[in-house]
Amino acid sequence: MAETQGTVLIAGLGNEALRDEGIGIHVLRALAGRPLPPHIRLWEGATDGLALLGRLEGVRRLVLVDAMDMRRPAGALAVTPWEQLQRRRPAERTSLHGIGILDALELASTLELLPAEALIVGVQPGEIAPGLDLSPALARALPAAVQATLNAALAPFGAEEKPWRSVAGS
Repeated sequence: MAETQGTVLIAGLGNEALRDEGIGIHVLRALAGRPLPPHIRLWEGATDGLALLGRLEGVRRLVLVDAMDMRRPAGALAVTPWEQLQRRRPAERTSLHGIGILDALELASTLELLPAEALIVGVQPGEIAPGLDLSPALARALPAAVQATLNAALAPFGAEEKPWRSVAGS
């Protein structure tokens, strides 16, 4: 039987001054307005991937929410274990974050700080341009991104069936 308790950290990432690049921050703020179980912590990581390392002590599951180029329509969602993204990432990469989040996760793994479960809720951006509001496509996708994040955070630990496996794009 799967365990149901353990600390979960939901980290909203992105630069909210660049419209859709800030989707992780928008998801986190939507979650902050909801009653959540006490074992779930929220952290607004903005663009500082390295600052994540100081937040991982005692965390059993990490759920990162960020804009992710998947070459799909704007607003498409994917919830993926970080190891799968690690295997697919290009050798040369760029990030709008000070240190790329995959680099931060790799460092956390090397330092044995990485939680047992680390997931990334990726949302395909439509517009990355100056502005504080999400594009219309991502504004429509926001409720689904919030729900996908909650599903990933609330799933029982060690569950064979992962509810985030069925997340689809728009």
